[in-house]
Amino acid sequence: MELMRHQTNSAFVKLCRICAMALVLGTVIPFTAANAETVLVVTQPGKHYEEAVTGLQGELQLELTIDTLIYSADLSVDNLSARIEASKPSLVVLLDNKSIALFRKYQHEVDTTAQMPSIAFMASFVNDELASLQNATGIAYEIPLVTSAVALRSLIEGTCNNIAVIHRERFAPFIEENKRFCARERIKLHSFSISDKTTDFEKELRSKLKAVRKHGDIDGLWILNDNVLLSQKLIQKAWLRELKRMKLPVIVGVEVLVNPEFNFGTFAVLPDHRSLGFQAAELVYTAWDNDWDVSSINVQQPLSVYKVINYKQANKYFKLSKDDIKGVDKILE
Repeated sequence: MELMRHQTNSAFVKLCRICAMALVLGTVIPFTAANAETVLVVTQPGKHYEEAVTGLQGELQLELTIDTLIYSADLSVDNLSARIEASKPSLVVLLDNKSIALFRKYQHEVDTTAQMPSIAFMASFVNDELASLQNATGIAYEIPLVTSAVALRSLIEGTCNNIAVIHRERFAPFIEENKRFCARERIKLHSFSISDKTTDFEKELRSKLKAVRKHGDIDGLWILNDNVLLSQKLIQKAWLRELKRMKLPVIVGVEVLVNPEFNFGTFAVLPDHRSLGFQAAELVYTAWDNDWDVSSINVQQPLSVYKVINYKQANKYFKLSKDDIKGVDKILE
């Protein structure tokens, strides 16, 4: 769903004024960003990132020059520095955690005065990622658990009143925040914490999964977008083995984990990626109006989301029919 940017965007108002003046003078304004200020976009390859960049470019390209740099494993700080020197952007937009990490190195090693502002999105736990950056803001990717839990509870009766989450200690503040949100809907979030210092995540994760299974009251499981606990090894040797025994509805944070081929996640409420691009463009315009200072702009929540369900699993374990899930935006089977 397209965001209604033009209703409030001051940059759009500026453009309207220019066009109105052009009509009075009898001139034609070409839709070009020639000689405009530049925004450098550092993004990842892949469909979802392309959707987000398309939304971003569609909103900005008439008024700003967009320079896109595709991230790769061999992209170094020197490469990024050279690109910034060449394009001289007023702001950098960062998609994905790897792009953020690279820009963090650039800011710490090259731009030590933190003159270059940045906006990050399409990344896990953006608030944490931006903590060590200066003059940075962004858009969170994670949708509060309560949104998914309430939606799934409406589909599968008698579930998602007591939800378990297994997490590393570093995510404790995020978990506590979600506990407060869930309590408003009379949902109890049970947290099972794993030490950040453990040397055997497989052993710890399997232990926590067994504790969840033996708990008795748990009627749903929430899995965070944590690359450490969602490594290929841990998915195969821990998650999948225990999930087969639990047969609980599983709420996840990325669409690939709802793929029926994996028999992993049951349900997700996710940001619409193109709309995230629109929303990021709004932040760019806000930064532009503020002389490229984003330090006072708080990280935003996604404004547009969609629901996706693993119908094969939902039908097998919870006997849901197609009529039961008419309100779900995307059905995977």
